[in-house]
Amino acid sequence: MKALDDEGLSDAGLVHQADASRFASLFGCDTVMFVEIKKWESQYVVISTSTNVEFDYTLKSCRTGQTLWSSSQAMSYSPQATSSGNPLADLLAQAIISAIEKAKPNYIPLTQQANLVATHTLGQGLPAGPYLPAQYGSDQKQFPD
Repeated sequence: MKALDDEGLSDAGLVHQADASRFASLFGCDTVMFVEIKKWESQYVVISTSTNVEFDYTLKSCRTGQTLWSSSQAMSYSPQATSSGNPLADLLAQAIISAIEKAKPNYIPLTQQANLVATHTLGQGLPAGPYLPAQYGSDQKQFPD
């Protein structure tokens, strides 16, 4: 993003080290969410493929720099062929699915799922905002001022 580049925050390491108050002046925000990718990999074993992602989330106040909320999420996906009742056909189908996943692993669905679980799980994720009037203000006791 050009605005971050102009502020000398051209890579993720610089952004994560920056004082949260810098984002208030840049974007007019009250808080800033930092997301750190801890794991992003696929593992391949013969005809089995597993794709794994792991993230740390930290929400910081732009006024005080205090951490208001943090969470970690890990997701794993292993594509499986549906059973046809024929063991040889099932083995072949699983080998093909694993080869496709190995050639082009799809991290996007796992990433979206991890983000949704981390940020939208009521009572565990971010505090409800004014666009969720039924929950807004009722979960504030679990978050510092």
